[in-house]
Amino acid sequence: MSKKLWSVLLSFLLTLSLVVPAAGAAPPEKQIELDNSLSADEARQLKDILKQRAKLAEFPQLEQSLRRSSAGPARVIVELSAEPVALAKGISSLQGQTFNSSAEAKAEAQVELEQQTFIRSLNTKNITHEISEQYRYAFNGVSMEIDASQVEALLDIPGVLGVYPDVEVSVGPKDEVNPYMKDTGPFIGAPDVWDLGYTGKGVKVGVIDTGIDYTHPVLIDAYKGGYDFVDNDDDPYETTPLDWENDPSHPPEVNDRGSTYWTDHGTHVAGTIGARDAGEYGVVGIAPEAEIYAYRVLGPYGNGYSSWVLGGIDRSVEDGMDVINLSLGSARNDPDYVTSVALNNAALAGVTPVVASGNSGPDRWTLGSPGAAAFVITVGNSTGPSDEIAATTHFFTPAEAPGESTEGINAGTPGSEKDPEQFVLPDEPNTEAQADRDDAALSASSVDTEERVPGGETESSDKEHDGNADQSEEGSNDDEPGVEEEASEAVKEEDKSPSKIDNAPVTVVNATYELDLMAWNLAEDPEVVLDRDFELVYADLGKPEDFADKDLTGKIALIKRGDLAFVDKIANAKAAGAVGAIVFNQNPGPIDVLLGDSFAFIPTFSMSKEDGDYIQSQLAANPDLKVNFSDFKRDRTLGDEMYVSSSRGPAKKTLDIKPDVIAPGTSILSSVPRYGKVDPNADYSQSYDRLTGTSMASPHVAGLAALILEKHNDWSPFDVKVALMNNAKVLNTDVYEVMDQGAGRVQALQTIQAEALVKVLDKTSYQEYGSANQQDNITGSINFGNFTGQSAKTVQKKIKVERIGSTGGTFNVAINDTKSTPGVHVTVDKTSFTLQDQEELTVTLQVPEGIEGISEQQGYITFTNGSQSYSVPYVAYFNLEITGVKYVKAYSDTESYLPHVPLTETGELGELNLAFEFYNPMQLVIVNLYDSLHPEAGVDGDGIIGQVFGAEAPFNANIPYTLGWTGKYMDYETGEIAEVQDGLYSIELLSLDMNNKVHSDHAAIPFFVKRAAPVIQTEQNVKLSSKNKPALTGTIDDLYVKAAPAMWEEWGIKFDVSEWLNASYVVKRANQSVAKQGSFDVEQDGSFNIALDGLSPGRYAVEMTVKDRQGLQGTASVTLQLTGVPGPGNPDPVNPDPGNSGGGSGGGGGGSSSGGGTPSTPAPEVLGDAKVTTKKNADGSESATAALSETKIAAGIAGKDKEVKLDVSKLDFTKYSDVAFTLNKATIDKLKASGKPLVITGNGFTLTVSADALDDFTTSSGFSLAVSVAASKAGSSSTLNAVSSVVSVKHGEKFKHPLLLTLNYDPAKVKDKRKVGAYLQSETGDLKSAGLLESSTRGSITFSVNGPGSYVAAENTVSFNDIVSHWAKDEIEVTASQHVTNGTGAGRFSPNNVVTRAEFATLLDRIFETGIDWETRSKEAGAKKPLTREEMVMMMAEAMDIDSTEESLLSFHDNSLISEDARAAVSYFVTQGIVKGVNGNRFAPGETSTRAQVSIIAYRLLGALSKI
Repeated sequence: MSKKLWSVLLSFLLTLSLVVPAAGAAPPEKQIELDNSLSADEARQLKDILKQRAKLAEFPQLEQSLRRSSAGPARVIVELSAEPVALAKGISSLQGQTFNSSAEAKAEAQVELEQQTFIRSLNTKNITHEISEQYRYAFNGVSMEIDASQVEALLDIPGVLGVYPDVEVSVGPKDEVNPYMKDTGPFIGAPDVWDLGYTGKGVKVGVIDTGIDYTHPVLIDAYKGGYDFVDNDDDPYETTPLDWENDPSHPPEVNDRGSTYWTDHGTHVAGTIGARDAGEYGVVGIAPEAEIYAYRVLGPYGNGYSSWVLGGIDRSVEDGMDVINLSLGSARNDPDYVTSVALNNAALAGVTPVVASGNSGPDRWTLGSPGAAAFVITVGNSTGPSDEIAATTHFFTPAEAPGESTEGINAGTPGSEKDPEQFVLPDEPNTEAQADRDDAALSASSVDTEERVPGGETESSDKEHDGNADQSEEGSNDDEPGVEEEASEAVKEEDKSPSKIDNAPVTVVNATYELDLMAWNLAEDPEVVLDRDFELVYADLGKPEDFADKDLTGKIALIKRGDLAFVDKIANAKAAGAVGAIVFNQNPGPIDVLLGDSFAFIPTFSMSKEDGDYIQSQLAANPDLKVNFSDFKRDRTLGDEMYVSSSRGPAKKTLDIKPDVIAPGTSILSSVPRYGKVDPNADYSQSYDRLTGTSMASPHVAGLAALILEKHNDWSPFDVKVALMNNAKVLNTDVYEVMDQGAGRVQALQTIQAEALVKVLDKTSYQEYGSANQQDNITGSINFGNFTGQSAKTVQKKIKVERIGSTGGTFNVAINDTKSTPGVHVTVDKTSFTLQDQEELTVTLQVPEGIEGISEQQGYITFTNGSQSYSVPYVAYFNLEITGVKYVKAYSDTESYLPHVPLTETGELGELNLAFEFYNPMQLVIVNLYDSLHPEAGVDGDGIIGQVFGAEAPFNANIPYTLGWTGKYMDYETGEIAEVQDGLYSIELLSLDMNNKVHSDHAAIPFFVKRAAPVIQTEQNVKLSSKNKPALTGTIDDLYVKAAPAMWEEWGIKFDVSEWLNASYVVKRANQSVAKQGSFDVEQDGSFNIALDGLSPGRYAVEMTVKDRQGLQGTASVTLQLTGVPGPGNPDPVNPDPGNSGGGSGGGGGGSSSGGGTPSTPAPEVLGDAKVTTKKNADGSESATAALSETKIAAGIAGKDKEVKLDVSKLDFTKYSDVAFTLNKATIDKLKASGKPLVITGNGFTLTVSADALDDFTTSSGFSLAVSVAASKAGSSSTLNAVSSVVSVKHGEKFKHPLLLTLNYDPAKVKDKRKVGAYLQSETGDLKSAGLLESSTRGSITFSVNGPGSYVAAENTVSFNDIVSHWAKDEIEVTASQHVTNGTGAGRFSPNNVVTRAEFATLLDRIFETGIDWETRSKEAGAKKPLTREEMVMMMAEAMDIDSTEESLLSFHDNSLISEDARAAVSYFVTQGIVKGVNGNRFAPGETSTRAQVSIIAYRLLGALSKI
């Protein structure tokens, strides 16, 4: 903004303060009155000043970096609107709905259809492009390369939600590390879990990384498959040295970030997760029997693109992974970036994503993506126990025999190696500069960086020790070799000199030190290697040229620190033949660096500058100086410290606590490649190495997740996450805060043995359809959010404690604040409770008035049950700087989507809620009115016609402000207060914060102002001939019709007028009886067509009604005269054609039985048509045998009835564990020969066994069929209500022939009998559809039973939030309740989506139970083509085997467009009332059908088949 604009703004604000009364910030939901509006001139002036605001609303989904017009190739990722398969699955799961393979394939087809449409649009718009990848499962979109100048044109293509840069992702530079135990599995407790029998067996873990060397001995049995997104093939092998040699571009062997062309990262990660125990070095994965799948998304140098990572995520979900590990990422701390969104979707689909937090720490906000995603398990890097080795080191000349020193070990002076007060001092300037360059490279890598022993940061002291430079006693240039004079000076000061014999000549050296071993070989014990006297050779800085012309074979190299990494110095010494090395500091003080063990190392000791200078000087004077090593001491540190580079949270936007947990990631020993695939001579005997970083921590948690899922295979990713967080070890909170460690360091045994889950029932911002929404988030931490301003506030969060094991017990709850803000309190409503199945608690944050400055409240809530303890971290921020408008929206008390300004009883405008909220405090706010039907209106031609509200006042952050708007606004053109006219509008908000920064936003959804009812325009007197397909036509004049084009052009909303106008008609005869009635569609242009076929000649009155969503109703009446002979159509309702009402079957009763049976006590009892005997079972229960009456069966065989009916309803089935119906073999043979089915009616059920099915239950001993009856349980979801007893049919295997089972229910328990279906009940009480019904009457259902199981009748009350006022709502709900149709996710049905051929074929397969699944249908030719109406009819005819020739019944205007082959089928289904015409009395054979229309057809079919 220019200085002139700023000066105008400031002067304006000064003026404004004189004319606008001050107003305090409104409390939550307080309505702001309009009486403090700005004047017309003031508002116009401010509007002009704010004209240069950022227009986020215009391009809300285009990354800023892509907004350029310059030419050149650009790699982008395009997100499309249809739900990816994983999201559809996840939402179905969260809603308690099943998501089988058919649903999966259907969702996939919808995605593919949209992607094909998008690609066609690219061609239509002449956008040159190259599609790289298409994603269906975790993300719906494509990655592509186009010219940068055409990027913005992508936003004009329907269905595009966002365009994102395809950023580079890679594995970062290596760093020197500290050594920790070879196997960190024991440290986190993995072997204890193995002892319990859990090793990850059968759990699929996807490693999304650089690939895997699957020929490695520890991985060859673990590897099961995968995919390579770098080379696009099925071989996800690591990049090899041979690949580098064959690369025609001749790239460098090592890039400028120190990474080799060939890779090893994925192999190391995979080994940590699932390495088999196949080596001598103790490398065993955390889940040593898990199945490892590799997805190669990073190529040479460990580099790749987000599009490749996205492909790996997408494919892993498709392949059915249980866990996926991503030890990679970009530097974007963005929970809404495409990879974050994809992983959220993966979690919703049931895949547990484990992600490294990044290596850009230790500062806040350094978290990367996708680690910022809400639903993933984000892992930070901690240390494990550290092996430390020291040895007594004795320097001597041959003049003195070793061991004869008169001095003790010098271990306590400031210059010695073991001074406890000695700190590491900074390196020299040139070295520090190099370290800075390395740090810069690390920061710029935008990836999860792992650190390796053999490659390294340039040597420098840790930054935290820089303050100790004052300990230096010398001011000389440290790069210069030490001189003898310095040594002499050191001798004079005993407390600072190495110990040696007093008064000894220079030619005799005897000095003893205790030196730390900084590096040693993994395969060799340093005490064994260094078991004799060695010659000492000075090699200066340890560069290759420093070893030239020197014989170091079998000797010890003395090396000065500087210029080279330690590992390079060691490597050069090893190459020169040295058996060991001593490196001394070039700055005062000890080195204090520990590299640990590696196959690349030789034993290397570290030494202080003072001692090193002294020994170097003595070596110069005594070339025969020797050294030996003795008294090796070994120790181990405790570990559990945060590694400095581990990235910290919180996540931007959401402020979620990250990392979620931490795990050992420092100097982790695991498998590395030897590239045996391309090198037949590869030696894997020492193919292990140490790496450091969150990359190494993450696979520890992925492996642990596999162990958890082996035990709890029904757990969701959210359960796994909560369990890991609850049972983590909280590290020292005096040193590490919540944002460093999250819930703490993972503990395997505690997690696997946990008997409770402490779940935080939270919400998080979540990207859906291109905009942020609130999504339920079950997690293990509490984020109270950010509080700005000084007003008092109270926020509550819910926690649910769920029992896992069989015991509950008493829990004590405690709040442990680790960081406090004065006056702020966190409390819980229950300090103790006894856990039964579950317990809910409320955690309250109380914020007092007057908090100033930036502060936090954080800590842990602990739940203790005996020896077990579970913890939940929490955090609240105060005055954290997040700026801008949080949201702007318009809504009414009854409508949130496309709301109307409500009307009062007198028809005047009521109050519409205009709401907004800010991230940071504002000093001035104006709300403008935008005319969506006239976007060129207003004084500036931008559609802004006036001001709804304006005020200069303090507007606090995070407080919802609501304006009750009644339609008044100040017109910018006239300066007068005006009342808004009917139309389509939106609001724009402009605000100025306390730093004089302008912010703007607008409501994403427009609203209606509608006072006028629909007007029906048609002739009042109509005369038609019945011979010419009579139809009544006209138009509807209504705001909805006018708004429809703007809805699409301005807002991208497909607005279906017919869904928003409920239009119906009634045709009455002269005697006022109804001749015909129904509904009609209003087309997008307002036209309508009511078919009048089937009416006899005569005079009629046609009454039409059109009602809008506002409740306004328009009516019209037409006098109709029909002439000519009667045409085909509806019969006269006064004299209806006789219908076939169907019938039922009754049951028999009485009769004697002559069945036998084994004797029992009590004696057999005749109950109806059976003789019943009972017996006690071993478990104390009682079973019964019901010998069916042979006499009654013989009579039934001889009788005229088509069935042999037996009544055993007097038997109380609920008393017995089972009841076996029996018949002897002779009687069964007679019954089978008669061809009649056996019908057995019990109390509440009837079982029908066909003659063909009798053999299924007959042996040489006779017939036996066992059943049991029990009371029903509640349904498996909120939509299901069991209404009958549970009848179990017991048999050893699936039936060869189906039985028919009729279940009776109380009609009073049912709201809608059409929604009652048959369900198979599992042992846990969950209900699964048992298929469609054979018939249904009020109070009973009959269905086929194909195998043993427990069956129950249940009412399925299904609804969708996008059909509330839909004309097909009833039919949609009924067909969905019968599982013929499904929703599309998130509570939606998407009634206007077009149906494909495969989808309709699958619908018919469900109705006619063909056994053909969606997967088969989706692969058929033309499966993804939109279904035409003619194809729909032909497919129904084929399914029903219809061969009709009644073509004369066709009377559509477009009859000629119906193909000859289809006319018979069309005629049949039209006659049956299953299919009807469309507007204009057309059949429209080539038009597509929507999901709503197909639901109507399915409903009619179900009715015609008596299935509802």
